[in-house]
Amino acid sequence: MIELFDLTIDIVKKVMRSYSDGNIEDAKAVYLEDDILDNSYKSVVRWLKNEMSSNPDDIKEYLDYVFISKYFERIGDRANAIAKWTVYKETGSTLIDGDNDDLGD
Repeated sequence: MIELFDLTIDIVKKVMRSYSDGNIEDAKAVYLEDDILDNSYKSVVRWLKNEMSSNPDDIKEYLDYVFISKYFERIGDRANAIAKWTVYKETGSTLIDGDNDDLGD
């Protein structure tokens, strides 16, 4: 879970720097790092499912972690939207390397 937290913090810092500096390369890096964050989230959820199966008395605590993890993942999604907006602001294009999603992702 700490890895997920650290990745989220790094992505948020990077996207805010890229937006304020107009740095589309950093914005593109954030866009690509979102997949890493998503995979980390999935890994945390798998681990939590195993823990809940092994420790049913602690399910309430583990459910809190499931929600917290999802919030981190959603923060990454919002950072991704800022990255796309940064690219649009600087280039006039809504696409990043063949991405077919619009800016509302």
